[in-house]
Amino acid sequence: MKRIVISLLALIILASVSTAELLVPANPLGKGKIAILGAGAMDQNLNNISGMGLTSICGTIGYGLTESLDGYLTIGSSNGTGLPLGLSAYSATQYTGNLKYTVVNEGVTSPVSVAIGVGVKSVATNSTYVTPFPAVSGSLTQMGGGLIVSKMMIPFIPYAGLVYRKTTLPGADFSSQIDLTIGSEMAFSKQFLACLEATMQSISPVGGSNYSGTQIALGAAYILN
Repeated sequence: MKRIVISLLALIILASVSTAELLVPANPLGKGKIAILGAGAMDQNLNNISGMGLTSICGTIGYGLTESLDGYLTIGSSNGTGLPLGLSAYSATQYTGNLKYTVVNEGVTSPVSVAIGVGVKSVATNSTYVTPFPAVSGSLTQMGGGLIVSKMMIPFIPYAGLVYRKTTLPGADFSSQIDLTIGSEMAFSKQFLACLEATMQSISPVGGSNYSGTQIALGAAYILN
């Protein structure tokens, strides 16, 4: 029962550029286990512009490579909301890969599970400005690493994680950030689970002042085997 319940993909990757990438409960999926996730997220204070946000949806598939190592692939899309004057549309498409390794598994010797994760994301953006200005497209790459701690309290599995991420434009540093995420899964059955999480972001753009942002995310997962 334990392995089935903790196999939830949870919110390892949402589509948003600002998402706390690597977070799932620290427990491993288990070798050969497959899970799929649908998720949505809402970011606030995007690019330090008051009122500007980002709504995102994504799909993720996870696979247990070994008893302790999981791999995840995600595709997602995002759209800007509350755009500033002069910007009529903002969208992004993301492709992401992550690995998560469980260092300590909850059990007799430990009251919690602990895992580390690394990930990389490729993002293609498109911004449309009010006429006569043209549409502007661009791409960026984001890499990150984090630490995750979780505790089984069936039917709930609360977790927390600290993630560092660096975003680069071609040939130049763009920004770095630290995300603190707190969330919980809830098991409705052996195969169906849901998750809600909140992320606090501290962002340090190159050439600009530090600022903060927030994200709320909701997902549902189904265990295939």
